Amino acid sequence: MAAMTKAQRAKIFAVCRERAIDNDLLHELVYAETGCGSLKELSSSQALQVIDRLEGRSVPKGMATAKQKRFLEALLREIAWTTPAGGADWSRLEAFVKSRYKVDSLQYLTSKTAGRAIEALKDMKTRMKKASLQGTGSVT
Repeated sequence: MAAMTKAQRAKIFAVCRERAIDNDLLHELVYAETGCGSLKELSSSQALQVIDRLEGRSVPKGMATAKQKRFLEALLREIAWTTPAGGADWSRLEAFVKSRYKVDSLQYLTSKTAGRAIEALKDMKTRMKKASLQGTGSVT
């Protein structure tokens, strides 16, 4: 996924100034919404999510929740779907979701489809774990 743009960063700080939100509260909100510990870690879509939250807009009903997105990110790391820098490979997940569930972009991921994707990735993780145990001769 693309990194947060300068315009998005400026928008976040402008809204914070307008609403008298201090730096600590901003970072708490960023972590609660995205699971990122720093603004520098935000992707473009995560920055949009933070901006929407700051402006009082919430996730539309039926869309994937922030908690589901954090869980997907953790699963991506666990099954080694990562970028060379070690971050979650969102483009790989997007391709997986597009081929399996016919969803063109992760921003259109519904809560139901996110749940299905989570279950599919958990199954992959289980199969990978089982295969590695069988490869080493360990008993499951």
